[in-house]
Amino acid sequence: MKMYTIEQRDKTLVPTAGSQRRCYDGCFHPDDWEKSYTPWESLCLYVPEDEVERKLTYWRELNAYSKSVGGKGSSEYRAVLNKEKVT
Repeated sequence: MKMYTIEQRDKTLVPTAGSQRRCYDGCFHPDDWEKSYTPWESLCLYVPEDEVERKLTYWRELNAYSKSVGGKGSSEYRAVLNKEKVT
């Protein structure tokens, strides 16, 4: 049976490395930011193949709900096939 890992990463903004403008009061100019992602983190380990879509849907709906009530809700989710087989 194939087993998967559900992973998550968050969108984030980081100041660009080549910025020549000054930082005023702890804030960079809006043009000096670029979108980036955090590293992938595991959420669920050893998910059977028949449950992958249900788990991904759950996390995506939870993220959408978080966004709807004012949370940051900027995560992405994926399923990665585990290398070793578990019987």
